[in-house]
Amino acid sequence: MSWAWTAKYCPIGKSWLTRARIQNSPRSTPESPRRRNSSLFLATTALKEFWDTQDEVLLLGPWCVRYDDPDWLADVRSRRLGNVWDDRARLERAAAYCGDLQPELLAKLADYLNAVHGVALSPRYWRILAGPWLLYYTHQLFDRYTQIVEALKEYPDARSLVLAVEDFYIPRDAADFHRFYHTDHCNLQLYSHIFRFLGRDFPARRHAPPPTPKLPPRNPSDRILGFASRCAISLLRPKIVSDDLYPAGRRLLWRLVQKMRGQALPLLVSGSFPQRAAPVDDSRHQGLGGLKTRDEFERLLVSSLPWALPTILLEGFAAARQSSLGQSSHVPRAVMASTGLYYNETFKLAAAEWVERGARLWGLQHGGQYGTAKYSLAERHEREVCDRFFTWGWSASAQDNRAQDLPVPRLSSGASPARSSGEDVLIFSVENVRNAHHLFPHPLGWQWEEYFSWLERFLAGLGPRISQACLRPYPHDYGWGLRQRLSRRFPNLRRDQASVPLRQRLSTTRLAVTDYPGTPFSEILALDKPSVHFWQDSLWESREEARPYFEALREAGVVHPDPESAARHALRIWDDPEAWWQQPKTRAARAAFVERYARTSADWPRVWTETLRRELGA
Repeated sequence: MSWAWTAKYCPIGKSWLTRARIQNSPRSTPESPRRRNSSLFLATTALKEFWDTQDEVLLLGPWCVRYDDPDWLADVRSRRLGNVWDDRARLERAAAYCGDLQPELLAKLADYLNAVHGVALSPRYWRILAGPWLLYYTHQLFDRYTQIVEALKEYPDARSLVLAVEDFYIPRDAADFHRFYHTDHCNLQLYSHIFRFLGRDFPARRHAPPPTPKLPPRNPSDRILGFASRCAISLLRPKIVSDDLYPAGRRLLWRLVQKMRGQALPLLVSGSFPQRAAPVDDSRHQGLGGLKTRDEFERLLVSSLPWALPTILLEGFAAARQSSLGQSSHVPRAVMASTGLYYNETFKLAAAEWVERGARLWGLQHGGQYGTAKYSLAERHEREVCDRFFTWGWSASAQDNRAQDLPVPRLSSGASPARSSGEDVLIFSVENVRNAHHLFPHPLGWQWEEYFSWLERFLAGLGPRISQACLRPYPHDYGWGLRQRLSRRFPNLRRDQASVPLRQRLSTTRLAVTDYPGTPFSEILALDKPSVHFWQDSLWESREEARPYFEALREAGVVHPDPESAARHALRIWDDPEAWWQQPKTRAARAAFVERYARTSADWPRVWTETLRRELGA
């Protein structure tokens, strides 16, 4: 859906109204002749209707290319622009800048939203509700802004095309924003606003935004569980209310409920409200552009808020809050959450209301690279917004008295995968959106091509054994075309079904392989499956405190510095990986890492119960 009033509320400098309406001027229509002051065209999107291929095309990044189309650049004269994030020190400074900016801007936004809605809610309330969206949006906008500034420095006379403001898309909530930022339309929208902010009045074209998705119907069992959980909270008045504690799973969640004897209960609610408020043409949006700023980027960010702020924080807030208040009149002593603090708007609102009335907020680590990545703004947000943050074992190195360790239920429950029972070697890979979704020490921009080339080098190193290998690709392709690319080069490589749970799949394989230090890496080690791992340290930077643990794994042959070394080691142990896995050096390195970064306990329900009860008494 598009909104014609968007142009009215895009304040960009003194002449913002004139610039925002450039799509109405004759010289900016696609059909109008225009004088060319450059022979270079700057492409910012893979939407080719926003390209001019009569001249040489500058490709700003891989988001301008559809890798699943081998003829994408056929008959196009093009060149690539450099990647600003090849300077990893600059990337770290950028992430720190965004991390420092977020709480300052949230405080201003909290004052504004309180005034608009006639309430007096604390900055923490708004940080719980708006913080996850603002975190990722700030990173994405700063990335695009930096790319454009550097491109225009190098090619000041380059031309481009922008999106008409009428077609700007306004997300409804955090989940809608998460879906939208994957799209080419979102990327084009951000670049178009940046060009206008910088005074570049490029011709505008229309392009229909992606339709707002309908809310998926909840199956009857989910609706019944949701209703039952709300009733149970109201009747039993538990001391702790949690989300679904992803990735524990409901079976493990109910074990905890049973062990806590009703003192902890989950609120199993839908992530979005049934009625999503559509944008309304009023002064509330216009006022967002008037927030005080300190530098050029913050001015850019604030100027984008009239169309970037999710409507659940403006038009939809009153109804959503009223609905949340109706979930339960009971206020627990603590709210415990994992991913519910990101995209489950119903749970976030309930949590914010309860915290506002005195409940404590406890956060749970819900994936790998917490404590090991050199820096993580998502980790920082979760730790700062919570009164207590439960880690997978690394609290001692956190230098934060809010951090405390708990074993990982999903990795602690059940038998370990069968030892070397399968015939194949299972290889895990990852993909991400072609445009950066946050500033994190992993591949960004063109660097993803280098990451994929490392995977290809490993597969090539397996030689004839590749027929016994099986790739478990990331569920989403994001336009990289990796599956097609690998199928063409390695026709004997089989593809695994990611729908099969990890533990179950590992029980039918002899050896696991990962090419990045993410969640599968930590989980495979915790599940004690023979495994070989490799990644490029310069693209997957680790925290100083984690390096001794990685080094011990390298010395044991578990982690390798390059794909060729990993492939050679995999071939050496292929027929009997268990013999190598049981060597004392391997056992010690694996055990040390798991104890620190993926802690398990066969008696995890007791450990959790004792810890949570102790916290309630604190």
